[in-house]
Amino acid sequence: MHEQLIKLIKKAQAPLTSRKVGCILITKENKLYEGYNVEKEERILHAEDIAVSKARKDKEDFKIKEIHLMANGKPENVKRAIPCENCSKILQPHSQEDFKAVFYFFDDSKKTYSLNLSNIINAYTSFNEIPLISDSKRFDKYFKGYLTEIDQKFILEFVNQIKSMCNEIYLTGSACKRGSPKPLLAKEIMGKSYLDIDLITLFSNKNKEEVNKIIKKSILKSLNNIGFSFKELFEKDEISYILEEDPTSKDSEGFLFRKFYWAKGMQLTISPPDYKKNLLMPSSIDMSAGINLKETITKKYLDKKWLVRLL
Repeated sequence: MHEQLIKLIKKAQAPLTSRKVGCILITKENKLYEGYNVEKEERILHAEDIAVSKARKDKEDFKIKEIHLMANGKPENVKRAIPCENCSKILQPHSQEDFKAVFYFFDDSKKTYSLNLSNIINAYTSFNEIPLISDSKRFDKYFKGYLTEIDQKFILEFVNQIKSMCNEIYLTGSACKRGSPKPLLAKEIMGKSYLDIDLITLFSNKNKEEVNKIIKKSILKSLNNIGFSFKELFEKDEISYILEEDPTSKDSEGFLFRKFYWAKGMQLTISPPDYKKNLLMPSSIDMSAGINLKETITKKYLDKKWLVRLL
């Protein structure tokens, strides 16, 4: 199966995202249907959609018992092979009750991980209740199974450090069930449920350099106060999610920057089969900074309430 998926990855066309995915459906009658993503300016076809279309041509009411998936590149890219929300809905009507998705690493033929389709679909459910960080019992209960204890301590300390200089803080991403099954796979692979701390900070100050200094200093102080001392905190600029969705927002006064912050030993990478099961350091920090929430976060996050307000 690994060798077949490698061949499909090589056929995949991903000039827009560079994210290639291959999949193989296995039906109840043990028939195999292959798929790989094809990206064009006018339309993007996902691997699962193509495989299901092929199966429908043979039999409209077919049932899938398994789907085998692989993404190209480094080990942590395995999460890119998880069916998106739309593909999950395409697979669901044709799925057996015990349907499972099996994930393969591009450069490791011996390792596989699996998820039930029902868990993947449930992970795309929006979450409407917003827990406030001031209610510590509720906060701890809510994030149990999502964030490591160290990450929880860091977030609480970070909010405390920056709250006098920052207008609002939000936690987004998988930790607030943003409609992604990535933490499910992360838990299976690493024994933990989260890959990074995804934060949004809002300031009235529009000076990017000054805001970055405030954030960086607050991160360093927070790490120090929970028992870690780093002489240097590294940072890397990234294109904001909102800019990926709407390029016209590049000149928006509401958006300041998006950066990753980490220190030596702080950023986790998946290196099967000898990955770290117990995190001793806080996760890497994915930080977006802006003037207002609407222009700092993607519209989908806002519409589906995939965020938790911390301040």
